[in-house]
Amino acid sequence: MSLFTDASRYIPGGVNSPVRAFRAVGGEPIFVERASGAYVFGDLCLGGIEALAVRDGRVTGHRSLGPVVPSLTSFGEDARGELYAMSLNGGLYRIAPAG
Repeated sequence: MSLFTDASRYIPGGVNSPVRAFRAVGGEPIFVERASGAYVFGDLCLGGIEALAVRDGRVTGHRSLGPVVPSLTSFGEDARGELYAMSLNGGLYRIAPAG
C-alpha cells in the first residue's frame, strides 16, 4: 500500500483536503517516510517558498525561504544540485542561497 493510500484513511476529505485536490488532478502528493536535509515546497496561489529541516526522520525546523514565484507550479534540480522553481506563466527561477 502506498503512503498516500494509507494516509488517505486519516486525512480529512473536505474542500481544502490534499486528498481531494490530488485526486482532482490525478496525482499523489509526496509523503516522505524517511528524510534528512531540507524538504522544499511552495504554494501555487501565494507563490511563497518554504523549507522543512529534517533530521533522523523528524522535522527540526520550518522557515520561509523568502522569494515569491507567481503561479508557482514545480521545482527542479540541475546536475550541479542547483534548485529551480517553475511558474505557470513560463518563468524559471534559480533559488540561490542567501548571503
